[in-house]
Formats: sequence, structure tokens, C-alpha cells
Amino acid sequence: MKKTSTNTTRGSRPYSSRRKRPQKLWEMTIPVLSTAHIKETTLDALAAGSPERLALYPEGAFVRIQAGKFADIPELLPIAAWFRKHYPEEHWLRLDPDGDVIKGLPTFEW
Repeated sequence: MKKTSTNTTRGSRPYSSRRKRPQKLWEMTIPVLSTAHIKETTLDALAAGSPERLALYPEGAFVRIQAGKFADIPELLPIAAWFRKHYPEEHWLRLDPDGDVIKGLPTFEW
């Protein structure tokens, strides 16, 4: 007879404090650039624009670079070009105050 480490029961089954975890979860890894690479007004303009290319959070935003050409926001063109060069298979970029400052990309004071 196999001994279990559970001492209590829940219904007719033994209860264990160990939870079974999913076999494998899908994980997303995206680059995080500093919000210094855009003007604060640009983030506001993105927020007012297309919701399919932006997900805001209190400190910054997730921007879907592959979703648009950004002709309406020229300030994002160098970021989009850098992103497509270094992450051609990815779609999302995170802008955060603690993100990386990339040499060669413009920076702005907030």
C-alpha cells in the first residue's frame, strides 16, 4: 500500500497542499526600452489613438510595433526601425521608465 503525505481529506479524495502545475505555460519575452525614447505627449497621443497597437499601464505602455507604420507619429519611426532590425519575429515592445536606454536612439526629458 502506497503511503501519502496527506493527513486530511476533502470529500472522498486525499487533500494535499501541493498544487499540480500546468505542464508548460506559454511565456512572452519582449524588449523593454526606456520611456525616455519618446516624449510624454507622444505616449498621450498613442493612448488617444488606436487601441490595437497600445496597452497602457501606470508607468508606461506595451506598443505593438508590427501593427502600424507610425506615419502619424514620426517620433516612433527610429524605435520601430531598431525594433524590427533586432527583433524581427516579435510584435510587442514595452516602454518603461526603468527600461534600457539604447545608444543611437533619440532621448527626451520628461
